[in-house]
Amino acid sequence: MQEAICIKQISKIYERKIALSSLSFTVKKGELVALIGPSGAGKTTLLNLLAAILPPNQGEILIDGHPLSRLMDHKKRAKKSVSFANSLTLLVSFRSSIMF
Repeated sequence: MQEAICIKQISKIYERKIALSSLSFTVKKGELVALIGPSGAGKTTLLNLLAAILPPNQGEILIDGHPLSRLMDHKKRAKKSVSFANSLTLLVSFRSSIMF
C-alpha cells in the first residue's frame, strides 16, 4: 500500500526547548493513527507541522510522495487551525454511536 504521509527525521525547537527530535514514521493510505502521550510530548507540534502551520527546523515531510514544503506556499496559505477533542467526549460519543 502506498504511503500517504512520510516523516523523515523532523525536529522542531522552540527557542531552547526541543519539541521533536529526529522523528521518523510513515502512514499508509487507509491506515488510522492515534497520537497519544503526556502533555509536552510534541503531539500538537507534530499536527502543526503536518498542517504546515509551522515549518520543521530540520527533516522532511512527504504527502503522497511530494514534499510538503512544495505543496504549501506559506505566503499564500490561508489561516489554519487545529482543534482537539477531550478523550472522554470521544469515548462517550463512540459508545453512544455503537449502543444503537
